[in-house]
Amino acid sequence: MTNKYNIHLEDELISFLKLKGKSIVTLSIVTSGGGCCGSVYKPEIKMSEPKDLTYYDFYQIGDFSLYIMKNIKVEESGLRFSLNKNVFMKSIAVEGVILKSLI
Repeated sequence: MTNKYNIHLEDELISFLKLKGKSIVTLSIVTSGGGCCGSVYKPEIKMSEPKDLTYYDFYQIGDFSLYIMKNIKVEESGLRFSLNKNVFMKSIAVEGVILKSLI
């Protein structure tokens, strides 16, 4: 599939994925919360293939396979995946997802 979301993987993330021996990134939108405050939508990123591929678009970016949840809303600048580092762990972060217009 063509890169309709203008997906970019930052170099530091690419190095991290290669070091971990990972070549798959999946972006989903999940809900959390509920009750009096309502549900909150947030991006969830995994380094594995989704269980049900019918809900995802597939993109090949260099050596990496990306699965992006279908119908996700993205800013004009596209999706930018980066490495998020804190004191004890590293995780993948994404910029460019529009969460408030999911409903």
